[in-house]
Amino acid sequence: MTRKKIILKKSILLTTSLALCITFCSNPTKETLKWRSNIELPVTNTAFVIGQEFGNLFGAIDTLKDFAMLGTNDTTADGFISDSPHVVAFSKSNKDTFSFQQKEDSMGNKTFQVNLGPIPLSTEADIDTIIKFNITGNIAADIRQNAADTIGFPKIRQIVIDNDPANCNLPVKIKNTTGTTLDSILITLANVFPTASSKLITSLKPGDSADLIFNLAGNTIDSSIQIRIAALLKAGGTIAVGSGLEISVSLSKIKASSAIVMDSLLNIADTFSNNYKITDSINIDYTDINYGFFNYTCNNKSGIDLYISAEHHDLWITPACVKKDVRLYTGISVFANASDSFNYYSGNILDGDRYVPARQNKRFARLNLSGNRMFPKWLDTNSVTRVDYFISTEPHGNWDTVNSTDSLIFTIQPSAVNYSEMAGVLMKTYEKTSDTQNVEIPFPFPTSDKDSLRKSFILERVSAKMDMTMNLADSAFIDSLLVNYKVVSPLYPDAITDTTQTFGRIKNDTVFKRVLNITNVVNNFPDSVKILTHITVPQGTRIRAINDKNSVNNDVGTMTVKSFINYDLTAYFDWNIAKLTTMDLGADTFTLDEKEMRTFRIMTDKSFSFHLSVANHSNIYIRLFALFAPDSLQTSLYTDSMGTNIVNDYVLDSTGKAEAAGYVNLLGSHGVYIPPRDSVADDSVFLDNLQMSRILGANRGSMRWMLKFMPTGRDSLTNVDNINIKSWIHLEGVNNMDSVITAVK
Repeated sequence: MTRKKIILKKSILLTTSLALCITFCSNPTKETLKWRSNIELPVTNTAFVIGQEFGNLFGAIDTLKDFAMLGTNDTTADGFISDSPHVVAFSKSNKDTFSFQQKEDSMGNKTFQVNLGPIPLSTEADIDTIIKFNITGNIAADIRQNAADTIGFPKIRQIVIDNDPANCNLPVKIKNTTGTTLDSILITLANVFPTASSKLITSLKPGDSADLIFNLAGNTIDSSIQIRIAALLKAGGTIAVGSGLEISVSLSKIKASSAIVMDSLLNIADTFSNNYKITDSINIDYTDINYGFFNYTCNNKSGIDLYISAEHHDLWITPACVKKDVRLYTGISVFANASDSFNYYSGNILDGDRYVPARQNKRFARLNLSGNRMFPKWLDTNSVTRVDYFISTEPHGNWDTVNSTDSLIFTIQPSAVNYSEMAGVLMKTYEKTSDTQNVEIPFPFPTSDKDSLRKSFILERVSAKMDMTMNLADSAFIDSLLVNYKVVSPLYPDAITDTTQTFGRIKNDTVFKRVLNITNVVNNFPDSVKILTHITVPQGTRIRAINDKNSVNNDVGTMTVKSFINYDLTAYFDWNIAKLTTMDLGADTFTLDEKEMRTFRIMTDKSFSFHLSVANHSNIYIRLFALFAPDSLQTSLYTDSMGTNIVNDYVLDSTGKAEAAGYVNLLGSHGVYIPPRDSVADDSVFLDNLQMSRILGANRGSMRWMLKFMPTGRDSLTNVDNINIKSWIHLEGVNNMDSVITAVK
């Protein structure tokens, strides 16, 4: 039972007792016994701490239950000052989950295509011959002689000489084995197609030799070659039987663009190196491979059988790298001796069948990667891993047809590879924007008042507190992260708060806090604000990604970051009132207790007054007005039935407009006055008989409340602010015996 109810019942009992005593006394007249009763009902004599009262209010009103009052001991209540006592505020919370992923290229099926290139011939293709002149003995006078010889190549059907200057120059060596000097020696390779090639030697003494170079670019040599000699034999010499010009033709010094030859003439022993591109976004320091294999295949599109081996560079056993703290390829030098290389280096591929027949696609090697660390290198604009392929041929007594344009396609095929860890430096800026979050603004007054409050009721501090919790795999990190928070009002795009903060060394469960001043946005009184979060991982950021141990998707590194963002929009009771500002608090309904009001109803010559003495030690500087409606007009008080202007017209009127319309201007045209900070005001409100009858005649009543904030400078409501209110109700009327008996029933 409330204090008011207890006092009222005590008054009724006292009045009843007095009446009964009088009944048993003599009454000197025949008139009904009457007397005037005054009932004083104390209401309050308390200092109300405003912060606590707001807390009670928020807990009692359904629409405010999701607001969180900041407690008196909350040292984080104010994001901008740290003085005490703290400014009273309340906040509205919202949550968002935001994730982004930095995913590096898969090593799956990395291919490298290369042409076989100009075809070298073995020394078996070299020939030596001697071309003899058809005279012998002493040479009495100068004489010109011609000689020729056709040399067959039993293992050559056709060779087309390559056009590259490095490959097309055929060396021919000439030695004079006669006993006479030879002058003006013309040597011609006659059956070289399409054009014969000749060289001139000015003079060659007995026993001397000359080295000639024939440029045969693009020429064809079939199964034989004819060499023609024209020379001037000088007098005075002797040509012995069997002597002449010894000629050596070095076919092994040229390369063919195509050849049809016996396979023993092929001298292919070449190395093809390729830097397989892994990613262009991260300069990878290392990546650890938990388990899996690399299969190495070659699609041999040439006409020759090949033997292939390979070396995958910079693959070392992970435990040895961890022990010696090797995290970058430049640190591999710690494995300096042969023993280290033998024990810890994994790049030499030994497992596999090296033989790849002509025009077949075949796996020639397999490398177990389990427990290895790969050290890619940054080349040009990519992280790369290098593989050398060594090819060679072996004779089988077959005729081969081969072209320099024949291609070889080398492929790395991962098999169930799990990359456990990757570290490196980001080479391209990564950006991601979250979904837009719409966060309701927790205004402590009806939304219908927003237009009237704008530019009049000016909030001085509203903050948006963002707590971002980062979720990464254990041991993963990002050493630099830029987070841009943007808070905008949907209807007022010019009102915007935009800030970027740099966070460092992000690990799992790292929490970053940021408080934004969004006062300029909220003073437009929007229903909500939009919050956009933009993540930037800048170029040059060092990261370490930890992959799922069960993942076999061949991704070198996947950095997945989930961020859980808590938004707290905190509105402080810190304002200035630029001009008289009306706040319509809307309507509510209450029921009058019949028993409590019975005595007062049956009195005659009644009067009702409400008295207040208010000492204000807060920033609340208002006048409070109230409009009462009985049952029949209850719905007319609702905000969608009666506009604020009409309510204003009724409560500010002193001529009875409200009463003429069936209402009661409960607190009068001046309202109840709460004065400025550190001042005292006394108020009294008197109701006439019509007003009292209208209130007392209703079983249910409705109230429409109106606040008028008076102009004042900036002031903040703190946790110790209070309003001391002494208030009481004065009821006065005339009682008689009938009223007492009725009241007792």
